[in-house]
Amino acid sequence: MYGADGEFILTSFLGAGHSFGEFTVFTELPLSHDISAVGPTTVIRIPSSTFLELGAAEPAYLAALMRATLMRSHILLEMLHAIRILPLVPRVAKFLLILTPPPPAKPKVRFKQADLAATIGLSRASMNRALTELEKLRLIRRQYGAIEVCNLDQLLGWLKNESGEY
Repeated sequence: MYGADGEFILTSFLGAGHSFGEFTVFTELPLSHDISAVGPTTVIRIPSSTFLELGAAEPAYLAALMRATLMRSHILLEMLHAIRILPLVPRVAKFLLILTPPPPAKPKVRFKQADLAATIGLSRASMNRALTELEKLRLIRRQYGAIEVCNLDQLLGWLKNESGEY
């Protein structure tokens, strides 16, 4: 997505099995974001009429899509809250918690520091400051192209203590 000043704004990363653009079927709004692949990618385009026929024939499919879409909306509301309310380091911690995959996956956020900063709307310097602080607290470990959460429960406890949330 591009801002009014023409600057590229990264809004999310999608992974295997994710979908995008389904809102256009139900709202008849045009796509508002560009999609770019970072690695080998297979994209399946389903025409609106086929999508709606599939939903009518398989209601469980639409129920699963609704759950995924509502979860995505919940995550976006959590991110918006973090951006508006939390100070820098707790805000970055909350984003890391939101972006960390659930067990049994490794607790790693596979973002480059600059990409994570762009997603949250921070400068790289501010992101570096926040990650340095979280690293000093031994809550995270930076790696090439990823940030590992050392202990999800400890990070969550720290965030609760710092922000009074959760």
